[in-house]
Amino acid sequence: MKVSIEGILGTATRMESQIQSHEKSEGKKKQEIKADSLDIRAKINTRVVNIQKELKDIQSSLTKSQIIQNGVSQLIENLGVGRKNRETIFNNAQFENQSVLREFIGNNISNENLNLKLQQVGNLIREDVHKLRRLEIEVENILASNIASKEINSAISSIESALSRTDLASLSNISNLSGNIVMNLLK
Repeated sequence: MKVSIEGILGTATRMESQIQSHEKSEGKKKQEIKADSLDIRAKINTRVVNIQKELKDIQSSLTKSQIIQNGVSQLIENLGVGRKNRETIFNNAQFENQSVLREFIGNNISNENLNLKLQQVGNLIREDVHKLRRLEIEVENILASNIASKEINSAISSIESALSRTDLASLSNISNLSGNIVMNLLK
C-alpha cells in the first residue's frame, strides 16, 4: 500500500465534504422540527381558547337546564296541591332575565306532559355533563403533552379551576345542584 500526500489530502477532502453535508441535513431537520412544533403549539393555543368558550357555553346550558328541571319538579309537586303557586313558579324560573320554564313547557301543564319534559331536561343535563367530561379529558391531555405556550397557561388554569368545581363523579350531583352552586360555576 502506497501512502502519498495527494491520497491523504483527497481522503481528508472527502471526509470534510461528508461532514458538511451531514451537518446541513441535521440543521435542516432541526428547522423542520422546530417549525412543526411551533405550528402544533399555535393549534393547541387556539384550541385552549376555544375550550374556554365551549366551557362557558356548556355551563350556561347546564344552568338553564337545571333551572328548568327545578321548575318542572316544582310544577309537578304543585299539581298535587291544586296549582296555587303555578304563576309564581313560572315567574321564578328565569335564566338571564328570561322566563325559560314557560318557553320549555308550553301551554300543556298536564302531569303527563310535565313528566315528559322532566325526562327531556334530564337528557339535556346528561348531554352537558358528557361534554364537560370530554373537555376535562382534553384539557388533561393538553397538560400532559406540555406543548401549550406559557401565555396560555392562565387560560388552562381557569379551565381546570372551573372543571374542578364540578363534581363529575355522579350525574345526580350535577343535576341536583342548588342555584348558588350553579351560579358559582359561571364565575
